[in-house]
Amino acid sequence: MEDLAQDVETSSRHLVMQSQNPDALVNTTYLFKEGLALANHLDRQQASSGDGLIHPTSEDLEDFTAIQPPPTLKMPLSSTTTYVQTESDQSWTQVWLQRGLIKLKQQNFEGAMDNFKRVLQREKQSVEALNGLSIAQYYLAQYQDAATSLRQAIEIRPTQSTLFCNLGAVFYRSQDFIGAVAAFQKAARLDPRDVLAYYGMGLSLIHQQDYQRAIAAFQRAIALNDHHANSYYGLGYVHFQMGELPAAIAAIGKAKQRNPEYAKRYETFLKHCLEQDGKA
Repeated sequence: MEDLAQDVETSSRHLVMQSQNPDALVNTTYLFKEGLALANHLDRQQASSGDGLIHPTSEDLEDFTAIQPPPTLKMPLSSTTTYVQTESDQSWTQVWLQRGLIKLKQQNFEGAMDNFKRVLQREKQSVEALNGLSIAQYYLAQYQDAATSLRQAIEIRPTQSTLFCNLGAVFYRSQDFIGAVAAFQKAARLDPRDVLAYYGMGLSLIHQQDYQRAIAAFQRAIALNDHHANSYYGLGYVHFQMGELPAAIAAIGKAKQRNPEYAKRYETFLKHCLEQDGKA
């Protein structure tokens, strides 16, 4: 089966800081801003040797022959766990954590890794840093390391659905589709309203040619979010693989209605179906 080629899924969730001591948080925030400014100044001094950014090239889609696979599920470029401030926190730990999150969004994955590792040197139990580290490792194709980071985070916070969803994405990219399905299922059990867990499950089941379960997964994602175009397209792709062309056309048409980027795929696929019907 063709490798899933286009990166569509993104997410923008935010770091949440909680403290039982508001006055301490105010002081920490001031130190945090000052430290971040200093660290960014040091970064600018190093810019003369190159920006240090990693700009991953997106894989180009091949010309249609009939229908292309649905887009892969990507780990978000922002962290999705909740950071809880503790009495043992030090201001610089928060600086490195925030800088790591910023560098993820800048796609400076090497820089993000460096900052998250600095956090973990002081706070080995930081789920936020472990999750951020796994995201950077994922985008650098260090899938085994990313899985290790996520497993460590899961040991600390085993009820965090996002961690299992990210682990599923790592397994998927490393072509461990059985492991991916299991991870996405766990994420869905922890958060039954996580659309991406069902979408990732559907993608992984396609690679196992378990089309009936893939349909059920995509339909569940659509039931949770009727505007999720990728799930409609995934549903259409499965129907096509099963030889159910009318259902495939209908589903891909709904994907096009919800996301104009699917217009070309729909038109090409519809043309293919008409040509096949003419040959019959």
